[in-house]
Amino acid sequence: MRARMIVVTLSVVAFATARTATADKIPAIVMTVLTAKFPQAKIDKWSKEKEDGKEVYDIEFKQGDRKFEADIFADGTIHNWEQQVEPGHLPQAVVQAVNRQFPNAVMKEVMAITDVKNGAERLEGYEIVVRRRLKKDVEITIASDGKILEGPGKEK
Repeated sequence: MRARMIVVTLSVVAFATARTATADKIPAIVMTVLTAKFPQAKIDKWSKEKEDGKEVYDIEFKQGDRKFEADIFADGTIHNWEQQVEPGHLPQAVVQAVNRQFPNAVMKEVMAITDVKNGAERLEGYEIVVRRRLKKDVEITIASDGKILEGPGKEK
């Protein structure tokens, strides 16, 4: 039993090291912008994607005990960033919208989305992963006023 625990621990350490080691493939300008905005960022994982024809680096990281995510274009411009928030800190209109869409469901993860345009930041809304009984988890994005922006029940 004890030997098995040691093997598991070593596997977890090796996996974490491998994921962190890939961060050196993120362009220097992107890393400079990330660490200027989030000085204690510890990258968990990242990917490179295309958005509106531009390369964007989607970086998931922790700062302290909070989960964050940042989308940074290859030229170093921040597109948006998210930070984990407690469900108890959500505006009442957001909580009501979730409860209307998913009665009796539990909010599993909540991220506040901050949009960045021309250097100005504004709260865009909340990305919420909802755990439903006997059904697959679902993700929904809701504005502070309760309007559904993305996901099931999106208003037109």
